[in-house]
Amino acid sequence: RTGFRSTAVDMNSPLRAQSARDGWNLLPYEADRHAAKHRLVVGDIFACTAEEADRWVEVAGSEKIRVLECQGEYAATALLMPMHQFFGGKRVQTRGAAGVGVLAPYRRGGIGSLLMAECLREMEAAGDACANLYASTTKLYRGVGYEMAGTHYSATLETSYIPATRSTLEVRALSDADRPAM
Repeated sequence: RTGFRSTAVDMNSPLRAQSARDGWNLLPYEADRHAAKHRLVVGDIFACTAEEADRWVEVAGSEKIRVLECQGEYAATALLMPMHQFFGGKRVQTRGAAGVGVLAPYRRGGIGSLLMAECLREMEAAGDACANLYASTTKLYRGVGYEMAGTHYSATLETSYIPATRSTLEVRALSDADRPAM
């Protein structure tokens, strides 16, 4: 089975009208200020080690990461990835959100919604026509205007139709020594 499903938000949606809160600011990621707490959040999101979280920042590009702070304290993060989509044959600027996470003490207080509302304000100011993500939950994202979009494909193939072949590849269990190559 294969599938594709994304969510997108109309930048003019009245659902994303959550107002900014005093003392809360969306800022670019700064490694010297944010790295320690960012590792905790990314570790929770992706169930990874601190080293893997640092690698995620390196691969994604720290300039694309945003941090929501409350009175100077790290509370939440999101990665805003520049993208383009084609509508009516025309290339349109969009941005995808990924790695959305809230530090544990700030959870269950609407901070995820505030983070996404602030990210959407930034995207709108940059001229992005819409915002995309692969949602892990719908309540949070629908609350700021995202809705299911795209297409979903599913294919089933009975294994008896796949020809049997012999391989010279070694089959073995993975170990910790294999981790760097993965």
